[in-house]
Amino acid sequence: MPKVNLNRDAPLNDAAKQIYQYLQAQAGVQKLIKMMGYGQTTHCKRKKHPEDLTLEQLRIIYKEAHLTDAEFMRMVRAESDRNESRF
Repeated sequence: MPKVNLNRDAPLNDAAKQIYQYLQAQAGVQKLIKMMGYGQTTHCKRKKHPEDLTLEQLRIIYKEAHLTDAEFMRMVRAESDRNESRF
């Protein structure tokens, strides 16, 4: 599955890191690793660089963390994109 690049230039990753850490605190490291389907090394990489999360992993986070649409969009959208319509 292709990687989803969040926005590497914005402090957007802070929101993604907070949500990832929240899910880790709720589920525990070993359960999170099993849920996401990767190993300890990849877990550490995703924790440091959430912009490398795949679409499948983002869907798991959305479902397991019981995020609202607004929280999820805050995690994946850049500040400059928030007030702009793409359509």
